[in-house]
Amino acid sequence: MCGIETVYYFGPEGPYRHPAPPLGSVCCQTYGMGFDRATERLSVAVHEAGHTLAAMILGFHVPSVAVTEPTRRRDCGHLYEITGGLDDDFRLYGGHIRDAMTVLLAGERAEDRWMRETGTWTQTRAFFAERGGLADRATGRGAMARLGVQMQFATSTVDSPDDRDYWRYVPLADQVLAPAWPQVLLLAERVAEAGCVSGDEAADACGIQNPAPRT
Repeated sequence: MCGIETVYYFGPEGPYRHPAPPLGSVCCQTYGMGFDRATERLSVAVHEAGHTLAAMILGFHVPSVAVTEPTRRRDCGHLYEITGGLDDDFRLYGGHIRDAMTVLLAGERAEDRWMRETGTWTQTRAFFAERGGLADRATGRGAMARLGVQMQFATSTVDSPDDRDYWRYVPLADQVLAPAWPQVLLLAERVAEAGCVSGDEAADACGIQNPAPRT
């Protein structure tokens, strides 16, 4: 995504593309989607399905994809621990920054599209979908660092895209997901119901190949 002129912070966290709500307006500063339990679980499954389909399309092996619920519950709602896997954290992929960053952003972008299509999108939910990808961002930062690159934000322009800019890969994630969107929704439903699906099972359900692990 090029030409971002305004970035936002959630207290010390950031930067974000979406405006952040006031810290005090969100219980525990953690849970902010405001969905019921079943809808929240499906939203998380869509996020993970987005990662999974993008990974397989771009040649990354996926061992499994899962959504798990924690044992504790806070007054503000259920909190979800998301677990999934994309091969070996990109350590073997040399200069494939473009594909790796696209896969990492595909989770958030799938969740955002799903909310828009189901009429549940709000600015606050878009922010928390982006915030839900902080671990993905950290993985991307580590992958770039191993190649001697420091991750940047909002440094791209329309005329001068910056490959270090994490947000430069937002439209690429959207493009990868577009033709596979029916499979994203199918896989999300299966993951939400089953809790955990192997990469090979996910690929079979979606009619695509789960690439072999790279060596």
